[in-house]
Amino acid sequence: MRLLKPYLICCLLLSMAGYICAADIEAKRIPELRELLKGSDRVLFKGGCSELELYQGPQMLKFIDELLGHKRWLVRNVAVRCLELQGLEQFDKYLNTLFQRRDPLLKAAVFGLYCERNPDSALKTFSQVLSKKTDAAVRLAAARAARPLIESEYEKSHLKRRNEIIGKLLLDESPHVQAALIQSMLDSKAIDRGLVNALLRVIFKTPYEETAITIGALLQDCIDDDDLKWLRKETKRAKGQACVNGILAQLSYGSPYLVDEISSYMKNRDPLVQAAAIEAVRDVQEQFDDKQAKTIQKMLFSALRAKSDTVRICAAVVLASQGNQTLVGEMVSGHKKDRTGIYNYLLQEMTGQELTKTSDWNQWYRNNKKGLQVKPFNTDKEGRDPHYFYDIQDNAKHVVYVIDTSGSMGEGGRLWRVKQELLKSVWHLALDARFNVVTFNSNCHIWQKSSLRASWRNRMRWYEYSQSIPPQGATNIMGAMDLALNVPEVESIYFLTDGMPTVGLTNPQAIIDLVSELNFDKQYSARIHAVSFNLPQARDFLTVMSQRNRGQFKLVAGND
Repeated sequence: MRLLKPYLICCLLLSMAGYICAADIEAKRIPELRELLKGSDRVLFKGGCSELELYQGPQMLKFIDELLGHKRWLVRNVAVRCLELQGLEQFDKYLNTLFQRRDPLLKAAVFGLYCERNPDSALKTFSQVLSKKTDAAVRLAAARAARPLIESEYEKSHLKRRNEIIGKLLLDESPHVQAALIQSMLDSKAIDRGLVNALLRVIFKTPYEETAITIGALLQDCIDDDDLKWLRKETKRAKGQACVNGILAQLSYGSPYLVDEISSYMKNRDPLVQAAAIEAVRDVQEQFDDKQAKTIQKMLFSALRAKSDTVRICAAVVLASQGNQTLVGEMVSGHKKDRTGIYNYLLQEMTGQELTKTSDWNQWYRNNKKGLQVKPFNTDKEGRDPHYFYDIQDNAKHVVYVIDTSGSMGEGGRLWRVKQELLKSVWHLALDARFNVVTFNSNCHIWQKSSLRASWRNRMRWYEYSQSIPPQGATNIMGAMDLALNVPEVESIYFLTDGMPTVGLTNPQAIIDLVSELNFDKQYSARIHAVSFNLPQARDFLTVMSQRNRGQFKLVAGND
């Protein structure tokens, strides 16, 4: 028996418990399950949740009522599922009672089930939920349960109200609410004219690129030529992020007009718009005729001398993806001035040389520029290829970096080296990955409200932002980890510090326990890796924290 893994034992116990299926729960089993659901062992917790679904009866119904108020939302969700299995004659009435409770997370748990069983009153239900400031969990549940709202046929007066509700959710402050609603639309495949108009307008109002891209793809089979002309016109009128959204929506839609307009967007004064247009070149370059291709390539080489690092590097990446030989000479000439280290990386990828010093690259180029052979840089990396941070390998597609920026990080240029290491790590992410960064000293700050996709432009946006972060203040570890763990659907967290906690929660064991509990209570728990600068006393603390959360620990010498 010792050789059996815990999850095998749980499976065996559950299969043996089959005979009690549809029977009421025994009173003596309730305290045992109650303790199991409070514990931190994931396998036993899941086993306990699965066992709950085996029981029916008055005693079980009473226990479910207790679980509906449980502090863990996972338990509440299981309780709602078990409630549905009870086969109550007055289930709808009981469900309505639960829905009227003040607990927003309970309301979120029963929302989908409530709307599914009451499709005729779905419009009224959504109106009530969105009539005032509602908890984000309830809004997210509403977005996920929006299918009956989308598919139902309404009279003209009700249709207007339906579109207003959809519009509110599409412009929700949470990108996850927006994404969930768009997914409901994709699932329903019943998008009418009113929803098309709402979606088109959201493109220019949302601050989130992912929403604009998803809408562009969603509308492929829904819009006509007049809609596409309106989209082009609004993109040209828009500024900043709204203009970027318009470009990305057209790109994901496959707009044939974008090819002719790329050069005008590349001349835009806003570096973000320029960079978005340059990235679009990579995806539409096969549609250019010879004249257009020459014009665009000339503009790309001009962009190599832009003041913005983001514009400059995006142009270099696109030219590198074409296997442009002239680019090698340009990057060798600009190698010394390149603060990002990306020129060196691209040169290594294109030439196969492992050089790092400017003088070595100059010597190599003088000796090899005649008959130079280069390979195109691969910009199509997608999926779960490995990436690294201080040699810790992971293959997550949603990563959050938690970086110490306290005063001691200024010693020996530590913070500068961390910024370079972080850029190198981000640069190896797949294009369809997402990332975010939490920085902390006495205070904690998350770079973006919503994690960004790892486009070349967004990687460089982080680099340019990071240059203004100084080392100062104390070390608030728990505050930073709380921010990181609250990023929805994060798969992996890289945590780096050079000190023990000095503000906020400072007890290492308490931090380990709280971090593990917060991580466990997420729908998808994250791997937490830890890196420490030359701090042997933190070895035990960070090793235990990473191991309890399926991660690795690395101690880095102070001058590394």
